[in-house]
Amino acid sequence: PTCVNVSSLTNLLGYTQGRNEEILAEAIMLNSRLNLELYGNSFIDSINISLNIFIKLANPEKEGEALLVRAKIYLAQRENDKAITSLINAIERVNSLDNIFHLKYSIALDLLIIRLQLDQLKEADEDYKGFVESRFISSEEYMSKLSYNYALLLQINGYNLEVLGIIEPMVANAEYPLLFSYQQLLAKIYLDLGQTKKSLKLYNQIDQYLGTTSDNAVLKGENMTQLGRVNVVLGEFSTAETLYLRGIELLENTENTPSRIMAPAYNSYAIYLQTIGNYNKAKSYYSKARFFAKSNINLQIDIIQNLATLSQHEGLFSDAIILLNEALKGYKELYGDLHPYYATALQNLAIAYIKNKDPQQAKNLLEQAIRIDKRNGLENNISYTNKLHNLAVVLQDTDNLTKAHELFITVLKNRSRLLGENHPDYMYSLYNMAVLLQKMGLNEEAREHFKKVIKQYDFQIKSFFPYLSEQEKSKYYSKIKEAFTAFQDFAVEYSAIDPSINADLYNFQLTHKAILLNSSKSIKSIIARSNDQELMAMYDQWAEMKTSLAKYYGMSQKELSLAGIEIEHLVANANILEKKLSLKSELFNDNLASQKKTWEEIQGKLKANEAAIEIIRIKKNIANDSTWYAALIVLPGESLPKLVVLKNGNELESRLFKLYINSIKFKRKDGQSFNNFWLPISKVVGTAERVFVSSDGIYNKINISTLYNSGTDQYVLDQTIVHNVTNTLELLEPVQPLIIDN
Repeated sequence: PTCVNVSSLTNLLGYTQGRNEEILAEAIMLNSRLNLELYGNSFIDSINISLNIFIKLANPEKEGEALLVRAKIYLAQRENDKAITSLINAIERVNSLDNIFHLKYSIALDLLIIRLQLDQLKEADEDYKGFVESRFISSEEYMSKLSYNYALLLQINGYNLEVLGIIEPMVANAEYPLLFSYQQLLAKIYLDLGQTKKSLKLYNQIDQYLGTTSDNAVLKGENMTQLGRVNVVLGEFSTAETLYLRGIELLENTENTPSRIMAPAYNSYAIYLQTIGNYNKAKSYYSKARFFAKSNINLQIDIIQNLATLSQHEGLFSDAIILLNEALKGYKELYGDLHPYYATALQNLAIAYIKNKDPQQAKNLLEQAIRIDKRNGLENNISYTNKLHNLAVVLQDTDNLTKAHELFITVLKNRSRLLGENHPDYMYSLYNMAVLLQKMGLNEEAREHFKKVIKQYDFQIKSFFPYLSEQEKSKYYSKIKEAFTAFQDFAVEYSAIDPSINADLYNFQLTHKAILLNSSKSIKSIIARSNDQELMAMYDQWAEMKTSLAKYYGMSQKELSLAGIEIEHLVANANILEKKLSLKSELFNDNLASQKKTWEEIQGKLKANEAAIEIIRIKKNIANDSTWYAALIVLPGESLPKLVVLKNGNELESRLFKLYINSIKFKRKDGQSFNNFWLPISKVVGTAERVFVSSDGIYNKINISTLYNSGTDQYVLDQTIVHNVTNTLELLEPVQPLIIDN
């Protein structure tokens, strides 16, 4: 079907003066609206005829209506700048008019929608504040409606800090039932910003409100699923499961539960199931969510993308590609193939192709996405820079190193300016540049970049990692582990050029080896058992500050600036509270101090006949499918840790380990495993009588003490006492006296 042109209307009505002229303009405008509704487009020339008639008749209200319709047509035709201009003109036409609240509301909201679609957050913020300060809409009802819907738009686009400034005053001044919607939105924002206790408090208040009214089973069920989501973040999975199931049961057993509530509930529960690794059940609930989201294309696309993420977790990259192609088609239907959202969908598909080992297809998709962003004037946009980053990674993987280097330079400049150098995305680009420099043979530059990467990650880990939920810790560590592995790879190779990097590598191991085991939970539980209410409140406040900082470091400079957030000020406040906690709690102070240890301190604890060894399993970054083992050895009196590298890691983990196991199984004297696993290390350890070994990889399955040295006809334990430790930091722990119970 095609749009209906205006010529039939002009022929029907006749182009005469006066009243007929006004009726004609109204008919043309109605025709344009119908075309937009039925076909998603209309004719600019037609609506311009209508607009010119209203201008001639000096009817500013109708001029505003026509300009609003024209803006929608421009938007349908991807003429975003012209759409914005039309809406600004419409605001000027109707600004002085009263009692046209709905028209003013529609114009204002459409302008804010386009601004945010184009990532013009600053302009949207200025427009919204202008509407508020000038009382553009004199009706409190419609102004509240605009504020709430603008807050929703900000939340959908990820601008959570900006939402707080709008919705918190609305919550403070509203009453039920209107307060209910405001609380729901604010609770979601608190949860996304890591302010979990505030979120939980609001959802509990909603639950209490719903308990006082009748006929609210649907709302109760919806709120229970939201409480389930909060408990997932808190790590209370058993409680979360119960709440999800109770909420979904209420929704399923209530007649005529709206699809708009049913679909998100299933989707949320599926995300939870995916989080705990129950992939099959998650797929089942994603399927249910898709069924109920049939009339909501945006939600359909979200669910499809969640399914694609699940497929990638399972390594089913071909399935993910099929799903992401489906999502791409949905974005095209909604926005066309020149919209920034479509470009982002192309990028998501490209990433799946990268994981599916098809870099050429990924390159083509990313280049197409970049062209769309350029066409929309988004070169200074974070999303554009993300696409450049991914393209640089593809070029690096396909050995187009010079072009990749050029792109990474641009990406680092953009991310430094737009995000700041503490942002995870900036650090990830810095890591990728370090790997590229290593691949190009520029080792000195690579070392400097790795040094910056590790320093930045150390700062973030010490600043907030222990205070994240266990789920957030796992997600965070999974992101940075790749960079850590790459540094280990580089350091082991670079040691042949400059052995001083051995010290950096050993210190790195001390800090990061047991990162997921170093939790603040034990401190929190001991503080809780102290029954010191002031200390407990102070600790909770401090932990929330740290969690908020973690979220703020992941936001853009623009968003932080518009929200009036100064990270340095928040860090200073957290440090002041930290000092108070240190003075009040010896345990807390000891925990902070325990974070700052070096290899020299380990060396200082060793006696003349002792050694400390950190064994590292290294998945090679450049040599694909290759595994090395490195042993960092600290000896008394040495200026640096010694490094022993075993480059046959794949063989150690397969054939040679089977030989070791079979010798035990069939009770044969094994004269080879000593040479395979320990001889190179023992040559450096020398005559040490006691060694402390922190193992990794296959060495966790080897009993070093029982390895037989055929050259001396002795077992390791005949010459050396081997102490297995999880981390050589254990040497610094105070020795507990042995208590004998008589």
